[in-house]
Amino acid sequence: MSQRIYPVFRGLAFSLTKTPNWASRMQRAVSGRTLRTSDYVNPVWTFKLIYAVLHDFAWCSYTSPTELRTMMDFFNSSGGAFDAFLLDDPSDNSVTGQPLPAALSSVATVTVNNPGTNYFSGDQVFLAGGTYTAPAAWTVASSTGLGGVTALSPINPGAYSIVPGTSAVATTTNGPGDGTLTLNLTWVTTVQLVRQLVPGGFAEAIIAPRTVSNLYFGAAPQSGWSVDYTTGLVTLPNPFFSAQPAISADFDYYFRVYFPDALDFEEFAHGYYQIRQVKLTSVVL
Repeated sequence: MSQRIYPVFRGLAFSLTKTPNWASRMQRAVSGRTLRTSDYVNPVWTFKLIYAVLHDFAWCSYTSPTELRTMMDFFNSSGGAFDAFLLDDPSDNSVTGQPLPAALSSVATVTVNNPGTNYFSGDQVFLAGGTYTAPAAWTVASSTGLGGVTALSPINPGAYSIVPGTSAVATTTNGPGDGTLTLNLTWVTTVQLVRQLVPGGFAEAIIAPRTVSNLYFGAAPQSGWSVDYTTGLVTLPNPFFSAQPAISADFDYYFRVYFPDALDFEEFAHGYYQIRQVKLTSVVL
C-alpha cells in the first residue's frame, strides 16, 4: 500500500462511471420471507475511466516521458492489482465542518497503584467506571503470597467514550479479590475521519486523508492532535473525562484504489493510444 498518486492526463474522456458496491447475504424461508445481513461496513467503490488518447512520441523532448509510458510505468510499478495507490476524485475530495463520530479511548499503558489482596494468577479483572462499549480487562499474571497484584496481562484495552480517570479501580470477575486493586493508566484517544454525501446521511470512513486543516470541539478549533494518513484516524491529545463535545473537521481526501491485473493499451494511430476502460477498485480497512 503506497502513497503514490494516480496520474492525470488530458486524454481522459467522458463518460466516467463511479459505482458504490455492497455485499449482502440473504437466506429465504419457505414462506418467502428473507433474512439479510451485510458483509460490508463501508461501500467498495469502483471507478471506470476511459482514455480517448495517450500520446507517445518517443523522440520529442517536450513529450518525455510520454503520457503512454507514464501510464504504463505507473501500472507496472503497481504490479497490477498488487499495490494500492491514491486517486483524487475532483467531484468528491473535500469536506468542511464535517461531523465526526464520537472519539474512542483505549488503555495505552497500565501500572499497579494499590496491589490489593486475594488476587491470584489467572484471575480476570476489569476497569470499573467510565462509559464504554467494551471495558478494559486483564488477567493477573503474578501476585504476592497475600494475593497482591504484581503484574497483569492484557485481555482488552477497552473502548471508552468517557474514561474513568488516570487512576481507577479494577474489580474481579472471578476469584476472591478484595476490590482494592487500583491501576495507574495512560490513554490513547482517536476519532475516525468520515464524510457524508448529504448532511446527516451515511457516514463513510475516510482512510486516505490528504490534508486535515482544522479539528473542532463544538465551534472551537483544537490543537495538539495528529493524523494517520494511512487509516484516517485522528489522535487527540487527551481523553474525555466527562461528556464529549460535538467533534467536526475540515479536510481533503483521496480514495485508495488498485488496478486490475491486466490493462489494454490500443494504438489507433501512429503515436496515439487509447484505453477503453481502466477499472479502479477502492480499498477498505
